Amino acid sequence: MHAEEVVRDHGCDRCTLAVEESNDGALRLYRRLGYDVFGTEAAEWEQESPDGRTYLYRCQCLLMQRCLLDSHDSADRPG
Repeated sequence: MHAEEVVRDHGCDRCTLAVEESNDGALRLYRRLGYDVFGTEAAEWEQESPDGRTYLYRCQCLLMQRCLLDSHDSADRPG
């Protein structure tokens, strides 16, 4: 909620984020907070393996957004 306040304070009317498709816990959380999926994108970043080597991790992410125009957080709404 703090991050949404910062976004709102900067004059933005929506918050967007990307979540790895396989991250079920994060997807449940963001849906519960009122975020909706609006697309997908491929993502990649460097990651370190347990043996210390760096490799390029690739995945598919769901793009999610939440409108911030309503002053009430969706987590506070019944349903």
